[in-house]
Amino acid sequence: MNLELKIPPAVVMLFFMILMYFLSSIFSALNIEFMFQTFLSIETAVSGFVLIVAASYVFNEKRTSINPMKPESASFLVRNGVYRFTRNPMYLGIAVILFAWLIFLGNVLNIVNVILFILYMNKYQIIPEERALEKLFGDEYISYKSKVKRWL
Repeated sequence: MNLELKIPPAVVMLFFMILMYFLSSIFSALNIEFMFQTFLSIETAVSGFVLIVAASYVFNEKRTSINPMKPESASFLVRNGVYRFTRNPMYLGIAVILFAWLIFLGNVLNIVNVILFILYMNKYQIIPEERALEKLFGDEYISYKSKVKRWL
């Protein structure tokens, strides 16, 4: 079964959040608590949301498609705003939110799930998007890829 561009990133995030919750419940002996844990998790989650909103704003400003399931519908190669620092700020934002969830749950095993999310996104979402964008924008996209990292 080919999962490329099949599952919306928000659904992937929700899947990993549920998985992380169950892992924390099953292996609760590995849960840790520390001072300001909730505050730190909220601040981290807000940072992730800010990244997503900032990226969405730039897409809106350029009037190009934000649909992650159809990258070939992009009408403009966005390279400004947060896209100067990362080619995938929305996915980075989701990863940051998952990291915030890891902090909130306090189970160190969940770092594996954050890493698995990143690996999944690379293989089934980002690489297919990059192929589509290379077809659409050619050398302009290849040049952009050479200057800006995929994640950070």
